[in-house]
Amino acid sequence: MDIIGWLKLFGLAVQLFNQTEMNNQTIVHYQLDTTNSQLFHTVSGLPSLSIQVQQTNTNELLTTYVLLPWQDLYEPKTTNGDAVQQALSKQFYTVMEFALVYCTFEKSNLSDEQKSILDKYKKFFIKLFDIDNNNTIIRHSDGITSPQGLQIISKKEYPFYEVQDIAVPGSKTKTSAKKSRSIKGKMVQRNFIPDYGAIKSEWKSYGNPINDKCILKKQREIVALFESALLECLTNPKINRKMIYENALIDLDEIFNTCTSKTNFTTNFGKDLLKRLLSPNEPGLRELFEDNPFSGYQPKRTPDISSDYMPSVDKYFKSIPSAKLTYLCKLFSQFKKYRTLAKRNPGKWVDGNMILGARPKEYEPSLEELILAEIGERINQIILNNSSDSIAAFISARKCKPGKIQFKKFTFTHSDVMGSGRFFYVDRIEETHLKLIE
Repeated sequence: MDIIGWLKLFGLAVQLFNQTEMNNQTIVHYQLDTTNSQLFHTVSGLPSLSIQVQQTNTNELLTTYVLLPWQDLYEPKTTNGDAVQQALSKQFYTVMEFALVYCTFEKSNLSDEQKSILDKYKKFFIKLFDIDNNNTIIRHSDGITSPQGLQIISKKEYPFYEVQDIAVPGSKTKTSAKKSRSIKGKMVQRNFIPDYGAIKSEWKSYGNPINDKCILKKQREIVALFESALLECLTNPKINRKMIYENALIDLDEIFNTCTSKTNFTTNFGKDLLKRLLSPNEPGLRELFEDNPFSGYQPKRTPDISSDYMPSVDKYFKSIPSAKLTYLCKLFSQFKKYRTLAKRNPGKWVDGNMILGARPKEYEPSLEELILAEIGERINQIILNNSSDSIAAFISARKCKPGKIQFKKFTFTHSDVMGSGRFFYVDRIEETHLKLIE
């Protein structure tokens, strides 16, 4: 990842917000910094991005935010009292696509004017860092023993990170914790909680969540395009920013169109990030940052089914006989046909796109597997609605042999991702064997 290029975009975005929204009340300084050892100890050497907001008329520093690239991070090893105090006072905000976000300083004894200034910046940072979405809990479980034997008191999973509270016997403040191979594309915070004594924390990186081949291949061009759009807005404050946004999207499409691996995620990722960076303040784009930009959103209240996951299956399902005893032989015949086709074209496990609510690994069933599962379910409905004697008599009279009725039964789930849409995934796979027909 061109992490320096991505991080600089966020520094420019804060400068743009300051220039267009703050009426000369503040000055923004941002710089790449490798001296944040008082925050965390790391061996990667990756620079962080420090963003400072200073009040213009008093020259007072109001707040400092630090963006730390994804990497393994440990609590600082220092005896410096000021450094320790700063480390303890740091406030975690979120983990986004490129970095962990911390507020490392906020002035105390704020005047009313300073409170108003900081309130504006905090509301902006919520949108810039997509905090509401990134801090939404996906899964929460308690009382787990990890494959490494750790006693996990609580585990909370978010789009880009996971927080584990781990019990440590006695007064030890930390135990060795090997990385889990089952976690991918997340930062994991481990809080080691002894029976008595201080809690120690660390962050472990399990690879960046952006695994889109097109974005990784074209990231320097994307960064250059976004940087150019931001600089043009900074250079010409009165420029029509809606035009800048729309022109950048056209150029972005041209970049993506050169990729053979372009997906909906590729395009949505670019559009969403550009919205966040431009922080538009004119009526033509203001709706992108309204408190409720998704007022037309409607939650899905019906069960997630095969046709949600793959709409094209509907036309095949219509040709399958209904779940009535009189159609049982026809269902047997179709089951045998699609059992063969499913073996020839099985589904596959793929890397999940966790930005869009997926798990690290997702199973993608084939069309044939979904059709086979539907036929199997209709046969199962006949078994449930008829006695075994009547089924046996029907099979004997029609002389149709069912063969082995075994298939994968799928249940589905979905994830609603603000700004991107609704995405369906396989939730569970159950190997089903109908033993009542012999």
